[in-house]
Amino acid sequence: MTPTDPDLDQVRQKLTAERNSLRHRLGMVVEHVTGGDGFDAQLNPDRSDLADEYAERERDVALLAIEQEQLEQVEAALARVEDGTYGICLDCGEPIPSERLEILPYATTCVRCQSRRKTW
Repeated sequence: MTPTDPDLDQVRQKLTAERNSLRHRLGMVVEHVTGGDGFDAQLNPDRSDLADEYAERERDVALLAIEQEQLEQVEAALARVEDGTYGICLDCGEPIPSERLEILPYATTCVRCQSRRKTW
């Protein structure tokens, strides 16, 4: 793909929309995790309420990590769009099939190279 390719403009728009959505969701999760949801430990909740709250916070922290990683991948893909390397497998240097990029627009490898990376 070249920087003037109309498909590249669509990719840029799609990635930008995903980045904005992730930033919004991250902001909401950060607010919840840091106590912006109104939870007040001073109210002396019973143990089950407290356990539920801690479990929810732990889940939110895990979600935060996952979404932060995805945001970094999206931002890296946008950088590749700008520098002209978007759609090129980082491992073998071959083009990543458009079908894969349609499903996972921030993919960095072709399916063959990605399958080599998986460890079970």
